[in-house]
Order: sequence, then structure tokens, then C-alpha cells
Amino acid sequence: MTVVYALGIVAANRRFVWFDELFTFDTARARSLPQMWMLIRRFDFQLPTGSLLSRFSMQLFGESKFGLRFPSMLEFYVASMALFLYVRRKVGISYAAVAVLVLWMGEAFRYATEARPYALLLMSFSILLLSWDVATTSERRSVALWGVAIANLGMFSAHVFAPLSLLPFLAAELVRFRRTHKLDFVLWAALLLPAVLIAFYIPLLHGYATIFFPPVIEASLASVPIFFYKAIDVVSLAALLAISAALLAPREEPPLTSAYKWRREEPFLFGCLLLNPLLLNILLMRRHGALWDRYAITTWAAIYIGMAILLGIRLRSNRSAGYAAAATLLIVFCFQGVLWPIASQPPLENASVLASVRPDLPLVDAGGVTFFEMNHHEDPEMLSRLFFLKDRSLAMKYTHTNLFEDRGFPDGMKGYFPISANVAPYTDFIHQHREFLVLGTYEAPEEWLLHKLKDDGAQLTWLGTYRMPYVDSNLYVVKVPASK
Repeated sequence: MTVVYALGIVAANRRFVWFDELFTFDTARARSLPQMWMLIRRFDFQLPTGSLLSRFSMQLFGESKFGLRFPSMLEFYVASMALFLYVRRKVGISYAAVAVLVLWMGEAFRYATEARPYALLLMSFSILLLSWDVATTSERRSVALWGVAIANLGMFSAHVFAPLSLLPFLAAELVRFRRTHKLDFVLWAALLLPAVLIAFYIPLLHGYATIFFPPVIEASLASVPIFFYKAIDVVSLAALLAISAALLAPREEPPLTSAYKWRREEPFLFGCLLLNPLLLNILLMRRHGALWDRYAITTWAAIYIGMAILLGIRLRSNRSAGYAAAATLLIVFCFQGVLWPIASQPPLENASVLASVRPDLPLVDAGGVTFFEMNHHEDPEMLSRLFFLKDRSLAMKYTHTNLFEDRGFPDGMKGYFPISANVAPYTDFIHQHREFLVLGTYEAPEEWLLHKLKDDGAQLTWLGTYRMPYVDSNLYVVKVPASK
């Protein structure tokens, strides 16, 4: 499986380095650690652990995709192995392989090659789960208790939403106390003491609270069932094939008598983990924040672990059935995660296709995401004619968001980030340029420029959709009436 993982990583690492990862890249290259913390508090709102790890990695491997993403690659692998060991303790090696392969075929595998803190969060959670299981079932548990403390420290240093992944363990310990009538003081200390890192969350949460997100991406209770549907849907065909293979495998006679039985606190732990998307939505709804599925990456892991363990229990740990299911999933992953990405066309790295399109005209990017990415990936000639237009009142009127208007984005980033393209107020630019190109997307919830130009009576002529690595790929030529 290690070889298959490495091949999958090679295939997935060809992905374009996108907006969020570029923040990690730039903060990791800060001139000093105080400057790194300043950039994070002002622009990124992530804990500095991920940037520090990428900083060290790029010193070893260079400022490349591999150097930037290597910490996530290693973290995700360790997470997979910890989950494998946990499930193996319950229902055997074959079903442990099933759990890991289903995880790799889901959305979570993206974060094995993404320079953000989600692989670190998953690794810390996985080690915590394994260590907690050993610490609560074994008499020789000193190493496991240290594992609980260190993994919990890693989880709290990974992401500000990590405490929600700790709550299920606290709830499970309460259930265990009710079952045994013994309070495990040492384990409680290992679980709670790392929570002192929450103090570092305060400036990040204050900064995050100043952002207004487009209503369509704000957290809502309606997104909870969608989260679970997507978690299952992405692996549904592979899981169906694996279950079919397991059911067709020969039965062992007599059936194994060592089939796993849940301790009372374990289903409670997994049940609480399934509540994370709901709790996150409720928490973010109060602040009108945006919820991305990756915030609940530990819930993905809980779903896939639970599926594998339940399959093992249902089949009474039939080894033949487990190996049949694992082999089926391995074949599917090799095709889906290795062969198909390698055989497909290599991803583009820039917008050179636009270089010959009306080079006499300024090129305005309507979206902050694409503008930031282009500043990292385009050549100086392209950037010399590239503009981003700002107007906070218009942004709030059309999109109800200040994502790309406040916090000094992108003009205030100059000096810290490689922003060499032009930033101008909307009104000033329109007065100076009566004809220009716009790269934008009408449907993008955070882009207001095309809607404003249309309302102002400008003539928009669509030139086509260009194959580029960016979210914005539709190009328009705009002619502004003389009266404007």
C-alpha cells in the first residue's frame, strides 16, 4: 500500500498550486518569524504550524511543489497508517486496508498534496484515536498516554476548529467513567492540557470575524445533509464493488468467534464525531462565516472507519471477504488515483494563451482569487497589463462580501507578497480606459465587476472560454459609454 500511496501522490502532485496554498507559500518565505505571524494575523487566519513546516521543507527540497507540499504528503501517510492500526485492532488487517483505501478514494485524499493544515489535523486526530484506544484498553499504556498528549497538541496547533474533534473524546471518557466508575485523571490531563494553545486562536478569530462572505457560501443547516451525501457519494461505486466482492468471497467455517464487539464509549465517540458538521454550521452561522467540507475532515475519517468496522462485524471478520473487498478497492484506486491522473493531459500553469489576445488593451481580472494566482504564475509582461479594480461599496452592494476589499487585499500586500500587477479604484480606471478586457465569471458569488459594467450600460462582448488553470476563464472585451 505504501508504494500505491507514493504513486498516487506523484499523480496528485501535478495539481496547480492554487490560492490557499499560495498563502502558505508566501508566509513560509517571510523574512522572519514575527513577520510570518503578522502576515498570518492580517491575511490568512491560519495557525502558523503549517507555514513553519513548509518553510523547513522548502529549505530542504527547494521552493517547488514538492517542497511546499511534502509535509502534507508525510502527514497524510502517517494518518493513514494510524487509522490502519486502529481498525486492525478491531476487525483485522484486511478491513483496515478497506478503511484506508476508502479514505484515499474520498475527498480527503486531495489534502495529501495540498499545502494547508488539513493533513496535519487528520494525522493528529488519527494518532489521538489510536493512542486513546490503546490507553483505555491496555495496562501498559505510558507510551499511549504520551501519544494522546502529543497528538492532541498537534491537533490544537493545526486548526482553530480542532477543539470540535476533541469533544467526542471527552464525551467518550464520560461514558467510560459511567461504565467503570473510575475517573482516569492522567488521560484527562493528556486530553485537556494541550488546550492552552487556544490562546493563539484569539487574534485569528478576531481577524476572521471582520470578513463578510457571500450569502451563498455562508454556513447553514441545509449544508449538513449535503456534507454527508457528498462523503458517501464520492466513494459509493467503489464501496458497492467492494461489498459485492466481500459477499461473493468464500465463507470461513466455522465462523470466527473473535469478531469485534463495541465498547459502550466507542459508538458514542463516533456518533459525536458525526455531529461535527452540524456544530460547525451552528458556530459559523452566528458569525455569518463560510463552511468548507475540509473543516470536518475528521468526520470523513470517522465515516470511512465506521464503514470498514461495520463491514467486518457484519461478516464476522471473515478474512477472505475482507481481502476480496480490499483488493477490489486497491484496483479501483490504482485506476482512479494513479493511472487516470498520469494518463490525463498535464495541468496548465499559466495564462499564456491570452498573450496574443488584444495585447494593446488592459486586462482586468474580476476575481480576487485569479488575480492573486496570476501574480504568482504569470510573466512580467502579462502582469504589466493586468489590473484588479476595487470599490468596497460596490462589492457590498452586488456580492455582500468584503473578501477582496478589506485587510489590504491586494494593494496592501505589496512588500510582503509578490503582487506586481496593478490595483486601481473602479471609478478612476473607468475614466481612464474606455475599452479593456475582463477575465471573469458571471456566476462567481464574490465577483461584482461584470454585473456593475452591465448595469452601467457598457458593451460586453464575449470572446470565449480559454483553457487556463484559473477559476476565471471567460474573456470579454468591454466598451464603456462616453457618458460614464
